[in-house]
Amino acid sequence: MRRGVWIAPLASLSFVVAACSTGPLTGAHLQASMVTTFTNLWEYQQSELGDPARPPAALETSVACVKGLPGSVQHGPGANWVCHVTWLVGGAGTPVTATYNVNLQTDGCYTADGDGPASVNGSATITDTHERTRVNPLFEFNGCVDTS
Repeated sequence: MRRGVWIAPLASLSFVVAACSTGPLTGAHLQASMVTTFTNLWEYQQSELGDPARPPAALETSVACVKGLPGSVQHGPGANWVCHVTWLVGGAGTPVTATYNVNLQTDGCYTADGDGPASVNGSATITDTHERTRVNPLFEFNGCVDTS
């Protein structure tokens, strides 16, 4: 009978541990998602501005994210992720880096808010080739990490 007494608490404990698992909410997963999202939005932004199309692979976009202060646990949700996105604007030898403050939710979705420099993130709006004001897709954007 004692065996049954211990099974229920252990089952409950495993449920609590599973519920607290960070799963794929890691810097690596966030970085991978942001590379894809940023590259697609950059391509869209450039088409809105009328700039010549470049293959997305030519950007060689990379992202480096850290959560919180040095030494902090580097996984899980939170509004304290900072990501640096680097890409080649004019080909090899022309890297540009933009900083984004990222709020990663428990469901794996995030908002990346451009934190400069303004010459890179730009302003909240851009002017397209027809002199229309449009939302700047690189100023702030949303995405989700792959949680499968």
